[in-house]
Amino acid sequence: MESESLYIGGTDIPFKWSDFFYNLSLEGLHNTEVFKDKIANDINKYDTFKEYVNYYARNFDKNCN
Repeated sequence: MESESLYIGGTDIPFKWSDFFYNLSLEGLHNTEVFKDKIANDINKYDTFKEYVNYYARNFDKNCN
């Protein structure tokens, strides 16, 4: 999975597990003032956040087999 890339801001960015977990940990905080100030107001950070959260939604499910 390390060789995968995400398309963020018109550029292919290499997938990084550390960035994935960081951005996934922000999920649910999008209505807080800190999130709005630090992430949502920075288009690059917000696009990165959205892409990693969308990656999670596309590639993981809740069923463990």
